Amino acid sequence: MAGKRGALIVLEGVDKVGKTTQCSKLVQALKQSGRPAEMLRFPGEAASLKPMPLMNVGNWTAQ
Repeated sequence: MAGKRGALIVLEGVDKVGKTTQCSKLVQALKQSGRPAEMLRFPGEAASLKPMPLMNVGNWTAQ
């Protein structure tokens, strides 16, 4: 599959504005057009997946 790249589409918004609905419709439309697509959630429902900070300033050292 050299030369082929996928796309990551992120939907953001406050609770109860229809993100899941819109994402489901987008995935369905992509699949109907013959493109592979799947809906992922972050951090997900798994207990082992928790939001992680992007930076831990307390551990920074000058280099």
